[in-house]
Amino acid sequence: MVATRGGEGEENIRAGIVVNSAGPYVADVARMLGETLPVQNVFHQKIAFADNLGAIDRTMPFSIDLDG
Repeated sequence: MVATRGGEGEENIRAGIVVNSAGPYVADVARMLGETLPVQNVFHQKIAFADNLGAIDRTMPFSIDLDG
């Protein structure tokens, strides 16, 4: 059993497995359970444009660039 504290008070949770799917709050929820997760939130932007010249191969895999 784990006692957690949130905005609405303290609550006891009894579970064999806890799936923490709190998105950007995953570290906060882990902390409520007495755990530390080394996570970092990174702001992402998506762009879309009409590729009228066909410069980007449509079968190319999705890529992410984390340049500073």
